[in-house]
Amino acid sequence: MKLRIAIRCAVVSGLAALCLVGGPASGQPAPKIINSAAETNYPPFGIKDPETGEPRGFNRDLFEAMAKKVGAKVNWTFYSGQDVRSWAPLKTGRVDIYGDWPMAGTPARRTAGDVSFIDYVAEPYYIVSLKTSNFRTWEDMCGKKVAIIRSAADTHTVFIKKYSDSVCLKATKPPVIAAPVEDTATALLEMKQGRVDGYLMGALNMASVNRSDGDRYEPVGGPLAKAKFGMAFSNRNKALGESLLKALNELIADGTYAQLLTKWQLTPVQAFSVGRASINSVGDPTDERFPPE
Repeated sequence: MKLRIAIRCAVVSGLAALCLVGGPASGQPAPKIINSAAETNYPPFGIKDPETGEPRGFNRDLFEAMAKKVGAKVNWTFYSGQDVRSWAPLKTGRVDIYGDWPMAGTPARRTAGDVSFIDYVAEPYYIVSLKTSNFRTWEDMCGKKVAIIRSAADTHTVFIKKYSDSVCLKATKPPVIAAPVEDTATALLEMKQGRVDGYLMGALNMASVNRSDGDRYEPVGGPLAKAKFGMAFSNRNKALGESLLKALNELIADGTYAQLLTKWQLTPVQAFSVGRASINSVGDPTDERFPPE
């Protein structure tokens, strides 16, 4: 009797152990989840589909592909620019990475947030105005008010100052005035209302809003800067960052990255590609050349 009880207990214990260790019937572990911050105010990186209202964009497509490479799924959570700038979502562990919140990974930002950046795309920046305005050259914007995105004010104010010092001061004209706003929609509205004269924006953002808003905007002069954007992750989670960097470079090597750049009209591809992705490759914006090479 004791032997039969012992055998039964051993069988039950063995089954329990199999249930705990084996997981699903397929024998595969449950899929990993990467928690990522997201936004929909920076086309074509993050937008809302005008027909369905669903979030989409280059960043989302690229990061989903990166996550798939490491065997993970993505749980997206939307955050305001203020939340993202505070670094609280990363510091508290609510998210693992800013996978859909493009940001230049400057040394100052890396130090402030105790974060690193996977640098994944580049973009030239212009001052843009309404085509109905009379602004055609860089000097035309001297003394004018130019909207900049508040969440990027630390770098965008540097772009504006370099431009103003190089163009306006040399021409003995008043400097350009930087006017922080929350997002692209606000900047365009204020430009239409005459509250600002121009908007510092990326070439891709300009192309996207022209497609959706009747081709009303044009660059004033040439590019002021060429920014490189990264996905921020906590320095406490370097293993995740390294694995996602490896995944991104595999996507670059197999052509997926170029296909996504083309899909979202980040063309010509060589102008926006980072070539080979790296971590923390962005320097101090004050060291950048004006105009950019």
